[in-house]
Amino acid sequence: MKNHVHISKIVVIILLSFITFSFIPISSNLDSDNYQGQKKLKFSYEILFSENDNAKFKANAGNMAKLILQDMKVSKENGFYHEGFYMFLIGICIVMSIYNFTLYNKRDNEKSPLLLGIFCLLLIIRLLVTDNVLILRFIPFISWKMHTFLYSCSFFTYIPTYIIYLGFLYPKLINEKILLITKHSLIFYVLYLAITPVKYHFIVFVLYQSITLLLMIHVVTKLFKKCFYDLNSYLLIFLSALTLLITNSYELLRKYVLNNNFFMVNVGFLIFLLLQSYLIANKYVDSFNNIENLSEKLKRHNKLKDEFLLYISKELKSPMNSIIGLTESIVSDENKLSSNQLLDTKLINYSAVQLSKLVDDILDYSKLNNTDIVLDKHPVNIKQLADMIFLIAKGSLTNKNLILKNDISNDLPLVYADINRLQQIINNLLENAIKYTSEGIITLNAVVINNFVKISVEDTGIGIPIWKVNSLFDAYTIKNSQDVSSTTGLTLHLTKKLIELHGGSINVSSHVGKGSKFSFTMPLYEENTEVMNRDNHFEFENIIENYSVAKSSMPVNPQEKQKNYRILIVDNELPSRKVVENHLLADGYSLTSVSSGKEAMEIISNEDALDLVILNLFIPDMIGYELCSNIRNKKSLYDLPILMLTSSTKTDSLLLSFESGANDYLIKPVDKVELLSRVKTLIKLKHYVKESLELHNQISYTTKKVADLTDDINKVRELDKLKTEFFSNISHELKTPLNVIWTSVQLLKSFDYEGYQNSVSIPRYLNIMNQNCLRLIRLINNIIDITKIDGNYLQVEMSNNDIIFTIEEISLSVVNYAESLGLNLIFDTEIEEKYMAFDQDKIERIILNLLSNAIKFTPKGGTIEVLVKEIEDNIRIIVKDSGIGIPEDKLKVIFDRFMQVDKSLSRKTEGSGIGLSLVKSLVELHGGTVKAESTYGSGSSFIIDLPVRVLEDNTIPVMKDKLIPPSNKIDRINIEFSDIYTY
Repeated sequence: MKNHVHISKIVVIILLSFITFSFIPISSNLDSDNYQGQKKLKFSYEILFSENDNAKFKANAGNMAKLILQDMKVSKENGFYHEGFYMFLIGICIVMSIYNFTLYNKRDNEKSPLLLGIFCLLLIIRLLVTDNVLILRFIPFISWKMHTFLYSCSFFTYIPTYIIYLGFLYPKLINEKILLITKHSLIFYVLYLAITPVKYHFIVFVLYQSITLLLMIHVVTKLFKKCFYDLNSYLLIFLSALTLLITNSYELLRKYVLNNNFFMVNVGFLIFLLLQSYLIANKYVDSFNNIENLSEKLKRHNKLKDEFLLYISKELKSPMNSIIGLTESIVSDENKLSSNQLLDTKLINYSAVQLSKLVDDILDYSKLNNTDIVLDKHPVNIKQLADMIFLIAKGSLTNKNLILKNDISNDLPLVYADINRLQQIINNLLENAIKYTSEGIITLNAVVINNFVKISVEDTGIGIPIWKVNSLFDAYTIKNSQDVSSTTGLTLHLTKKLIELHGGSINVSSHVGKGSKFSFTMPLYEENTEVMNRDNHFEFENIIENYSVAKSSMPVNPQEKQKNYRILIVDNELPSRKVVENHLLADGYSLTSVSSGKEAMEIISNEDALDLVILNLFIPDMIGYELCSNIRNKKSLYDLPILMLTSSTKTDSLLLSFESGANDYLIKPVDKVELLSRVKTLIKLKHYVKESLELHNQISYTTKKVADLTDDINKVRELDKLKTEFFSNISHELKTPLNVIWTSVQLLKSFDYEGYQNSVSIPRYLNIMNQNCLRLIRLINNIIDITKIDGNYLQVEMSNNDIIFTIEEISLSVVNYAESLGLNLIFDTEIEEKYMAFDQDKIERIILNLLSNAIKFTPKGGTIEVLVKEIEDNIRIIVKDSGIGIPEDKLKVIFDRFMQVDKSLSRKTEGSGIGLSLVKSLVELHGGTVKAESTYGSGSSFIIDLPVRVLEDNTIPVMKDKLIPPSNKIDRINIEFSDIYTY
C-alpha cells in the first residue's frame, strides 16, 4: 500500500511536469529567436574576452567567459535537440518547488521542505542559464553580467543547499561544525558574488568547488555507514545523495576535461529528483503512521484513567460508609458523651459525609463519561419536589441571615423527568447558592416556555466575573479560586450534563457583588408521553394460568420481526422466567428456556445458532458465575453474548459477573423497555463485530487526516494533563477532612470509657475507625506518589548510610507485629556493614510494602525471611515467604499498576493494586531492579538489586508531601499494614 502511494505521487509529478512543459514552445530551428539571442550573448562574451588586454582580467573573468562560451558551443554542435528534455526537467523542478513550499507553508516548523524548494529553484536557474540558455525565451534582453551572476550562483550553490537540507531532515546525521562551515561558506560565496566585480569571481571558483565536493563526499560516506545499521531508513537518502555527487562530479569533468554536452548531467538530476520525491512521500507516510499510533495509545491511556477513577471512588466509598455508620450510632446515644466528645464525633461524621458526596460526584462523572446513566422518567410535580428540598435545606441551615424562598406556583404543569436526578440538579444549584451567599435571599421560581418549564435559582451572593461564566460548567473548573470550599469543580459540570441528558439546557447570568441566577429547562409532561411501567408485582397464579396462552400465541414466523434471532433463557424461577419470555415473544424472538445449568450447557454444546443467553445469577445446580465461565470456555464474548439477571446491586457481584464473562446485566424486577433495549443492543453488537471482522477498511493518507489526528492528540494530551492534575488535587482535597477524622479518633481513644454503656464496644469501634483512617491515608499517599511519578517530579533524597543497619532496623521493627499474627520473621546477612547512597524513607517504604504483601499471603505458622547479600557492585535484598505463592500467569504482570492477585486467596486483606507498582517505581528511582519468583502453593520471593554508589555531597533537595508525617516506626508500620484486618 505504501509503495503504491509513493509511485502514484511520482507519477503525478511527472504528469504535471509534462503539462508544464507543454505550455512552453519548443523550437529546434537554428534560426529561431532563442538562437539569435544566444548569438548576441555569445558575441558579448567574445568581445569581452578578446578585446580586453588586462592580464588579470584574462586570468579571472576571461576564464569564466571561456566556460560559458564552451557550453554554448557544445549546445550549438548538438543542434538544440536536447531542448525538449530541458523543458521537461524544468517542469519537474517547478512542480517539486511548489509542492515543497506548500508543505513549508502548512508546517513552518519543519525547515527541510523550504530548503528542498530552494534547491529546486537553484536547479531551475541552472537549467535556464547553462547550455541552451533557455532564459532568453523569457528575458531576451538579459545582460552578460546578470547572466554570469546567475550562472555562478546556481552552478556552485545547489550542493551546499542540499547538505543544509539533509542537516534539517536528519538532525543527528551531520556534525554541527560541518553544517556551520557549509552555511558560512555559502553565505560568504553569495555575498562575494553580489558585491565584487565579475572579473574577480573566478578567483574563488576552484576553492569553493573543492570545499563543496569534499563536504558532499563526507555526507555520502556517513550515509553509507548508516546503511549498515538501518538499511530501510537510509537507503533511499544514500542513493539520492550518491546520485547528486556523481552528477556533480561528472559535470565538473565535462566542463574541464570531457567537453561534451549536458544530457547525461540532466539525466542524473532527473534520477535524483525522482528518488527525492519518493523519499519525501515515504517520510510523510511514516509520520502519519506514528501520529496515528500515538493517538490510539493516548486514547487507551485516557480510558485507563477513567477506569482507575471509578475504581478509586468505589474503594473510598466502603470505608467512608463504615465511618458514617459508626459515628451516627455513637451520636445517637449522645447522653453518654461529653459535649467535647459529641462535637468531635459530629465533626467526624460531617467530614465523612462531605467525602462521601465527593465520591458520589466522582462516580456520577465516571458514569457520564461512560454513558452508564439511564434516566427513569416520570411525571414530576416541581412545586412538591421543591418544598421537600427546601424543608431539608432549612433544617441543616446554620446561617440565620439567609432566607430560602420557593416562588413556584401550585398550578405549574408537570415535567417529564427522572425525579432522583432532578432532585440532584436542584440540590446542586441550591448548595452552590448557599455556599456563595453569606446573607440575603435565595429564590426558586419556574415558568412555562413553549414545551419546557424554565426553573431558576437566584441568589444575592458574591456573583461571578464575566470572564469566568463561559468556563463555569467545564470539568475541574472552580467558581471562586480563593475559596477553599470550591473543591474539585465537578458539581456544576455534572449538573449541566444531567440537564442535557433530560433534553434541557442551562444558562447563567451574574453581576459581581449582586448575585447570580442559574436557569435550566425541563420538558413538559404530555398525556401521550410514554411512561416506563415499573409495576412489577405479578400474581403467581395469573402467571401459571396464562403460561399456556403465551405458548399458543407464539408467532408462527418470528423472523418477520427479528430475523429469527434465537435466545436461550436459563432461570429456575418460573415467574421471573415467564416475565422475560412474555416480553421477548411479543417482540418476535425465538426462545428456548431451561431451568438448570446442565441443560443449558448441553444446548450450547450442540447448537451454534444461538444469538444470546439470558442467565439468572442463582440456579440450583450451578451458580451463574460458574456457568458463565463454562460458556466462555466454548464461546467468546462476541460469539455468544450473555445477559446476567440478578437481584443484587452490590458492586462486587456485578464485577464478578463481568470477570466471569458476562456482557451485560439487569437488576430484577426486569423492566420491559430496558430488557428489550439491552437484548437488541447485545445481538446487534454481536453481528456488527462479526461484520467488522470480515471487512477490511482502506485508510486514506491525506494532509487533512494528519491535521485532524494532530488536533485529537493535542486534545487528549490536554485532557491527560487535566486528569493528572485532578488526581493530585483530589488527593490534597482529602487531606483536611482525614486529618480531622484521624486527630479526632486519637482524641476519642484517649478518653476513659469505663462506666459508660457499651464501654467495651466503643474502643473497638474507635479502633476500626482508626484502621480505616490509616488505610485511607496509605491509599492517598500512594496516589500522591503515583501522581508525582507520572508527572516526573518525584525525587529521592540520597545520602550515604549503612544499608545493612537500615534494613535490619526495619525488619526488627516488624517482628512483634508478625509474631502477633503467628508468623516467624527472620533477618539474615553475612555483611556487617555497607555504606552506600540511598533514600532512607523510600527504602523503608519499599521494605514495608514487601513485608506487608508477605504477611497478607502467608498463613499462620509460616516464615518470612529478609536476606541481604552483596553481588559484585550490587546489594541484593530478598524478601521471601512460605505463603500461598503467585500463579504463573500473574508473575509477568504482578508489578503492573492496579494488578491484584485473586482476592479469594486472602479474605481478610484489602488492596488497591498500587503497592507493588510503587515498589518498582521507587526501586528504579534508585537505579535498581526488582523481580518476583514464585511457585504456586510454595511461597514467593521478591528480589531487589540496588547499585552500590557513594555520594560526595549528601545535601540533595527534595519535595516532601505526606498526609500525616509519622512520628515513629510504629505509626509508619500501622499505615503500611492498615489493609490487613486484625479485628
